[in-house]
Amino acid sequence: MSAMNDSERQSVAPSDVRRAPRSVNGIQRTSLRVHLTISERALLEAKARNRGWSLSRTLVHSALHPTSAEDIDSDNLAEVITDLRDYRRKLAGMANNLNQLTRYAHSKQELPKQIEDVLGQVERSVDEINYLLASVRR
Repeated sequence: MSAMNDSERQSVAPSDVRRAPRSVNGIQRTSLRVHLTISERALLEAKARNRGWSLSRTLVHSALHPTSAEDIDSDNLAEVITDLRDYRRKLAGMANNLNQLTRYAHSKQELPKQIEDVLGQVERSVDEINYLLASVRR
């Protein structure tokens, strides 16, 4: 294979020197560059992290499957909002309990017995919040 000189490099179209699109499960994929503000990127990263997805997958899914007002079940929306506010208060109390248990653990160099109860409460609350959020959608 011979090396290209400067004039040959300039005459080659950019699309000719790019790599072929990646193939994923037999489906051809191409890349796209997107410019985001710092806050837009932070929101996208948070959404991707919450779903356990890559930034690319999150962006593509959001663009192709946008959430609209039609997707929200308005019949039980007020009830769900009330429940979510209640869970937010409960989580704030559990966060306070976790902080106290953490201070105890640092001072005594051991975990208190109550930590399993608090962690179980947090896990149950997160599950219930996820259920409530899912119930808002049809």
